[in-house]
Amino acid sequence: MMVRKYVAIVFLALMAMATVPLHAQDSSGIIKSWMQQLQARYRNAGYLSFHIRYLYANSGPSAAPLDSLSGDVEMHGTQCRLVIDGTETLVTDKYTIQVRPDEKIIILSTTHPTGNLDPVGLMDSLLKHTGQAKPHLQRQPGQEILSISFPPGREYSGMRVVTDAGTGYLKTSWTDEQVKPALGKIAIQNGSTNTTWGAMHWQYLENLDKITSAQTNIRLMRKYYIQKQTDAGPVLVAVDAMHQPKTGDLLKVVINLKAGRDFEYVQLKDLRPAGTEPVEALSTYKYQDGLYYYQVTKDAATNFFISYLNKGNYVFEYQLRVAQPGNFSTGITSIQSMYAPEFNAHSEGGRMSVGR
Repeated sequence: MMVRKYVAIVFLALMAMATVPLHAQDSSGIIKSWMQQLQARYRNAGYLSFHIRYLYANSGPSAAPLDSLSGDVEMHGTQCRLVIDGTETLVTDKYTIQVRPDEKIIILSTTHPTGNLDPVGLMDSLLKHTGQAKPHLQRQPGQEILSISFPPGREYSGMRVVTDAGTGYLKTSWTDEQVKPALGKIAIQNGSTNTTWGAMHWQYLENLDKITSAQTNIRLMRKYYIQKQTDAGPVLVAVDAMHQPKTGDLLKVVINLKAGRDFEYVQLKDLRPAGTEPVEALSTYKYQDGLYYYQVTKDAATNFFISYLNKGNYVFEYQLRVAQPGNFSTGITSIQSMYAPEFNAHSEGGRMSVGR
């Protein structure tokens, strides 16, 4: 049984590519002209992401698809990340790492030097070996669709490429000595008379125990207490340099949250210290101080999902059991509006020593 393939590629963001010779040909010259315009349009951009989908069908002009594969690709210079139907592949300057969750294996291999990744060059190489192609270019407001049909008997029956005017998302990265305090000074100027909405954020990598606190309209503070049982009832002792927990102790985590305004659809995530285990393992809805939320316990963190967070002060508490001795990172507590991520905050990181 012969199986034919149809490739659908949807470009969603910006491309990083140089102008290279193109070899794809068609009688009308539409394909080569279109790809040259694509190269010129995105030549100076620094980031590319797109969605790709393969359809498999029996040979024949009217055969229905039997199966499909789909996923997303991200490219940045010589680095690439592909997630195709659950299989994730990372390509760096030195290594190629492939994670296959279904098979529970990770494959590590060295990467052959290729220079900057060029999706138009890859498409051109495919078209070069398919013979005479029949293109159809359709232009719509803010979007172009190039449909290509290949001659019968080829491995691929056709290709469809959709490009849009861009999502407005721009990403720039700096490394090592390029990162300077002056990068924190940002000026935005609107050259039109129309009101423009947008958001900007920057990210950096740091050891969890060295992270300092940050806040916007939300403030977070987290403390740990050793809960001891006495004749008079439970007593809480704050964890500090003079009072360190021991294996088997019961810890109470207390998170103070102050919201300076009303929010919707907020996630509060508290990373647990290594060497501790949650006392409550079941996810459940809870209500306290006029606030409904859904508490979820995961492997490394406890999450609180809040649909409506009114302006005010709130306290979240849960318990941990100390399971292992050692010196551990406590991680951080973070909160973010899921549909307005510029509203966020996180606590400082630290370390906790656990005795036997």
